[in-house]
Amino acid sequence: VSQIGPALGLGPAVAVANNYGDHPITRDFGNGITFFPLAQAVDLVGEAEKEGVPLLLTGPGVWAESRLDREPFFDPGEDRSGPLSLGVALTKGKGRLVVIGDSEFAADGLFDQQLNGDLFLNTVGWLAGGDASTLSIRPKEATNRRLNLTQAQGNILALAALLIVPVGGFATAGILWWRRR
Repeated sequence: VSQIGPALGLGPAVAVANNYGDHPITRDFGNGITFFPLAQAVDLVGEAEKEGVPLLLTGPGVWAESRLDREPFFDPGEDRSGPLSLGVALTKGKGRLVVIGDSEFAADGLFDQQLNGDLFLNTVGWLAGGDASTLSIRPKEATNRRLNLTQAQGNILALAALLIVPVGGFATAGILWWRRR
């Protein structure tokens, strides 16, 4: 559950990663963000801790909800607080493995959002044995015209469009009619 998702107009079930591990897949990501709807935390345990790299880390305003049968709220006795790892990369010999706790980040609706597409393409390139020169942030076409509003801003915009503008128009028409009578 994310406190950042609703601020971006995405909802509390969308985790936002804004910290990245030192790995060829995420090396050029800097301060960019990636979105993960309904993501699961992925941890390195045992031998994997020595050979793996956490790729995707959320900020502190995220927690792993343990009970889905209720409204989400942070319970320190049951839930894990952030930052959480949402993806890891492992190398053993010539073998490579990447585990990301969400598959929707590469779906049509989110692929072009922020760094999601670059994460997917860099991951596939790295798994295929690509070198560092093929793993980067690709140039983007300016096609995303999304306006990210908070819930309060969306309510104000809806109120203005559905109430204030029509009432203002009728008031102006009424004043003009009254003067011309």
